[in-house]
Amino acid sequence: MSATTGLQEAAGPWNPGLLSQIPREWRSLSTILRPENVATGLAAAEELQSLTGFSLSELVVFRPQRLALHELLIRGHDAWVTANKDEPMNLSGYGGAYNGALTDSAVQEYDLRTGRLLYSWDARSHIPLGESWATLPTNGFPWDAYHVNSIELLGNGTFLVSMRDTWAAYLVDVSSGNIIWTLGGKRSSFRFGPGAAFQWQHDVGLSGGGRVITMFDDHCCQLTGGGTYVPATGPSRAIVLTLDQSAHTATLAHSYGEGFGLHVDYMGDTQLLPNGNVVVGWGSSPYLSEYTASGKLLLNGALPGSDLSYRATVEPWVGLPLTRPAGAVRGTTVYASWNGATRVASWSVLAGSSPSSLKLVANGARAGFETAIRLPRHYTTYEIQALDANYQVIGRSAPFA
Repeated sequence: MSATTGLQEAAGPWNPGLLSQIPREWRSLSTILRPENVATGLAAAEELQSLTGFSLSELVVFRPQRLALHELLIRGHDAWVTANKDEPMNLSGYGGAYNGALTDSAVQEYDLRTGRLLYSWDARSHIPLGESWATLPTNGFPWDAYHVNSIELLGNGTFLVSMRDTWAAYLVDVSSGNIIWTLGGKRSSFRFGPGAAFQWQHDVGLSGGGRVITMFDDHCCQLTGGGTYVPATGPSRAIVLTLDQSAHTATLAHSYGEGFGLHVDYMGDTQLLPNGNVVVGWGSSPYLSEYTASGKLLLNGALPGSDLSYRATVEPWVGLPLTRPAGAVRGTTVYASWNGATRVASWSVLAGSSPSSLKLVANGARAGFETAIRLPRHYTTYEIQALDANYQVIGRSAPFA
């Protein structure tokens, strides 16, 4: 596959300026299936397909470097992502094989219009391998010494990146690539107060003018190979730390969910809401929670079946159902509902002797999932209309009796 400077029609995040010879079913992955990530050209793959009968997706050989689906931050026309790259390496000095391999981690920036790599910062060039807590594998797999899992762009020429397997987060200067400070790990720039230390963390954020750190402290677990783990040294939790940049100290401000006693193997997040509440996603444990700032549990939910969440967050959302509002009548009371609609502020009831003779007979403010509106008398046919806060009709039911 080859890139071009001429953009296709409707270039954007899912069509970043690659030649239109990319099969249609691959175009949603076109940023990942770039020449620097894919070793098999399209022509070669098509020839192999004609010879073998295998699908194109089964025949593509990927290069060792690949995007790691932990973080994707879109800023204007650019995307910042986490990435990994497997490299042959003599690991005997670290207790591994002389013919082993290392998984290096990186923070990368891509131009979404062209798919061009604009910036790449890799962990191995800046973080000594001796800082890793990850066990070296004995099954021939690469050593995942860093395991990048979150990025935060701070808007001042720096980013904060979390490396799960070093138990640390790093503030990095974008221009020079230098690490400004390290929080956690074997060479922390900050001294920890009681209860402030963390292990195997996810979703590290920095706010409050550089004074507030949020994260999900998995505190679990070290892989030992074959899908087994070293027992956790403490329960998983969401934490808020206070940083003193002058004194170089990190103190525990709040801890949430520690009393559950969960041992979350991987994933998880902590989100501070504008009203001060805290939302916690429990990663590989299928739960989500909301707390007040002081720690009072407001909500505890369980995901269905085998579902998990990498992160659970509260975001602005508008429900626009594809179905129509539903109405029913019992005696002289009309019941109105619209499952999934978030903009309904009030209801209007139209009634008459037939669907062609309906007139407005009542209004009622929305009252929960189903609103009951009493009428002065019984009618033959009814219709309900959903109104938004500006009294504009946003949905109508079918006529009902």
